[in-house]
Amino acid sequence: MSSVEYRKLQETKSGSYLISLPKGWVTRMGLKGGATVALMEESDGTIIIRSGGIEDVEKLNIAVVELDENVGREILGKYLIGADIIHIKASKRITLDQREKIKNTLTALVGTEIIEEKPNEIIVQCLLSPLAIPIKTLLRRAHILSLQMHIDAITAFRDKDEDLAKSVVRRDDDLNRLYFLIVRQLRSIVQNPRLSEKAGISLVECLDYRLVARALESNGDQAVTIAKSAIALRPYDPPPDIVEGLMSLSELIRKIQDEALTALFKLDTKHAENCVKRELGSKVHSLMEQLNQRILELPSTMAFYLNEIANSLRRVKENCIDIADLVVKP
Repeated sequence: MSSVEYRKLQETKSGSYLISLPKGWVTRMGLKGGATVALMEESDGTIIIRSGGIEDVEKLNIAVVELDENVGREILGKYLIGADIIHIKASKRITLDQREKIKNTLTALVGTEIIEEKPNEIIVQCLLSPLAIPIKTLLRRAHILSLQMHIDAITAFRDKDEDLAKSVVRRDDDLNRLYFLIVRQLRSIVQNPRLSEKAGISLVECLDYRLVARALESNGDQAVTIAKSAIALRPYDPPPDIVEGLMSLSELIRKIQDEALTALFKLDTKHAENCVKRELGSKVHSLMEQLNQRILELPSTMAFYLNEIANSLRRVKENCIDIADLVVKP
């Protein structure tokens, strides 16, 4: 449990100020008189004191993973917490199947490369700096990708286009890779406040953007559900009014997503509240109720898949309303 100690500032004759550090902390850090410490100021005025010079603060983050059946999950975990080097070790020779599993995991992680392979160890380096691509750029890319998946999935449903539906399913891997990269970047910034200042993003914004990224990734998952339902519905002929209703619902919800992201990046609270939540949100609610009633009247198998599409659209709308709720001026 953290403790709080209070110190008084001492003013020197030259006009600078001194403050004493707790003796217990100095001892635990192995520091002595003349040692260097790093002082970092956060956006809210908080001062963080770290032991060691700036070269220690910026040293590579090396993580070790022991090879077992969960190695893929462990590698992903180390990547997401911002590890620069992931050292995979095994007690005996790594098999071809195990190496293949490791390489398949790395294909889902942007910026990772195997830099060394030995019979019982693999060293992976993450080459992409947390500041290489602005977070807002990555979020806009995720928004566009998930939105296009949505458009293609609902089009595949209307046109009974199996190839287009399958392409939506495949693109989910691209969105997941982008999502993992965003999470890694945000966690790296949170763990190192100096990066927060360089990136021009506050720690509070990091929390908000993490939720936005998760919502957009979820929207991609819903597009996949719509695409799979579109494939399952190919042998059936849903009533034209229901098809048209779902297309209209999709168009409204896509507009909600677009407007929610616009409001977020412009910090336009009025637009988020009036356009996204009230005007568009109420239209979606009304249309959704009408469609649910009509779908219940249909044969069970057809109704099941149409209901899957309607529910996926509803979840996308809820995710976008959650994004709009994050629009708050500082």
